[in-house]
Amino acid sequence: MLKICPTCKKEYKTYYNRQKNCSIKCKNIYMGSISPNGRFKKGHKSLFAWKKGSHISPSTEFRKGNRPINYEPIGTIHSRTVNKKQHCNNKFIKIAEPNIWESLSIHIWKKYNGKIPKGMIIHFKDLDNTNYKINNLQLITRAKHINIHRDLINAFKL
Repeated sequence: MLKICPTCKKEYKTYYNRQKNCSIKCKNIYMGSISPNGRFKKGHKSLFAWKKGSHISPSTEFRKGNRPINYEPIGTIHSRTVNKKQHCNNKFIKIAEPNIWESLSIHIWKKYNGKIPKGMIIHFKDLDNTNYKINNLQLITRAKHINIHRDLINAFKL
């Protein structure tokens, strides 16, 4: 069925008798909610303006100073498993609010030796990433680190 849009006066094809406009944009203009340039008209009232400032459930709302159930204090250590097969645990320590975490190996290195230079990373000498003793941590370049682990990767491929 061919109809003419009352807003833009273009002819359009419709299969529904109820459809009065050729597009949603023309429908909104026709209904008077937005202007032809696509913006709301001045003085437009939101559909949910009556809800603004209302407190529907004040007993369960957030209050200033409340801490969530999953809040962790500074100094908390969490371990994250990479996957179930390797059991590779990476430990992280919370160093600041809100939720600023750092790798435990980097944190220990900074505590004893200071800042880590750019391009350098912390490496576990005995390749056991659960041993966080300072004498097991080593500062090396990324290139050297790749060469150390390349042999291990190639060994697993065979």
